[in-house]
Amino acid sequence: MSYCVECGVKIAEPQESCPLCQTPVLNPNRTERTDAPPPYPPMRRLSERARRAQRYTVLGSLALLLLIPACGLIISNLTVDGDLTWARYPLLSIGLLYVFLFPPFLIRRHPLRLCIPLNGLAVLAALYLINLWTGGAWFFIFALPVTLVGTALVGAVALIVRHSPWRLLSNMAVILASMGLITLFVEWAVNTAFHAGRPILWAWYCVAPCLLLAAVLALLNRNASVRATLRKKLFF
Repeated sequence: MSYCVECGVKIAEPQESCPLCQTPVLNPNRTERTDAPPPYPPMRRLSERARRAQRYTVLGSLALLLLIPACGLIISNLTVDGDLTWARYPLLSIGLLYVFLFPPFLIRRHPLRLCIPLNGLAVLAALYLINLWTGGAWFFIFALPVTLVGTALVGAVALIVRHSPWRLLSNMAVILASMGLITLFVEWAVNTAFHAGRPILWAWYCVAPCLLLAAVLALLNRNASVRATLRKKLFF
């Protein structure tokens, strides 16, 4: 058994290249056999039409499976109470699952730029309905600004990670720092809407480790030998 000099993956005897990084395997002591069977079966590439049909089959099956708990909730609530009362909330969650799961697979062009605003609008609609059903007054002073800021931040981070020339460690540092900032903003919004004058307290328990881990990842990213070791061990 030998190992790839580039990424360290184990290489079977008859292989001529690394199965992970495709680095050629050179072994002067090995006797070449042209009639030896390949170590792995050849990859069968599907046509675009076959891949689309496969994707739609999986999505359709998942959509039908999600209808099972929805139908159970409706039947249970109508049977016991004669009206939709408590079942509205889990049904709303199932509806959000549809919005989160299916559009990324159905939208062909610019799915990231379209799905993130769509998810934000769906969350806003769900929170507005909950506000109406509960008779609350927290939607415009709390849910609306938090959802808009959170959606904008998630969209910005997603675009940075997708289109930036940064490496994986730098992208992870950006994600962690963003998580800490959104936590800080959420507590500020809670205090502003419901507890005027209260200082920010619990958010620091999330902000501090997120920023420290982001700094550690940024520091590791600056060292080329560390990046090479992590890539070999963890396949970055």
